[in-house]
Amino acid sequence: MSDALRIAVVGYGQVARLHAEITLAESQILHRVVGRDPDRTAAFAKEFDIAHHGTSLDEALTDDAVDAVILGSPNDVHADQARRCILAGKPVLVEIPLAMSAGGHTSWRTSPGPAASPSWSRTRTATSPACAASSATWRRAPGASTACSPAI
Repeated sequence: MSDALRIAVVGYGQVARLHAEITLAESQILHRVVGRDPDRTAAFAKEFDIAHHGTSLDEALTDDAVDAVILGSPNDVHADQARRCILAGKPVLVEIPLAMSAGGHTSWRTSPGPAASPSWSRTRTATSPACAASSATWRRAPGASTACSPAI
């Protein structure tokens, strides 16, 4: 049995592409991609040889084969999508910003959800030592919420 994580990537733009490349470089599995535009989502799936693709985040969240989710979607949907991932019990890495306002960020942090759903908000600076450390602990993390930014 493989220890590789089966990842669902949400989004197909530059940030999602970067996360897909990193995921593959770390010998993890891109299991599913979710996007708003069916044609662009299918093209991303083909480019990265992702077996499953579609426009429904809910479908990805009910897929038992998905171990974790990376949100590289448009900024204005991050908070809602992160909340949905946590409520579904899926660990989630959220590209910054987590929310479009301080109030949105606070409401996300206080949302009820499974205690065993680790989540991260991560800087786009892939070379940040703090972010590298958070990525390295992805599989070992307890059910905690951690923010990662160049200031950490």
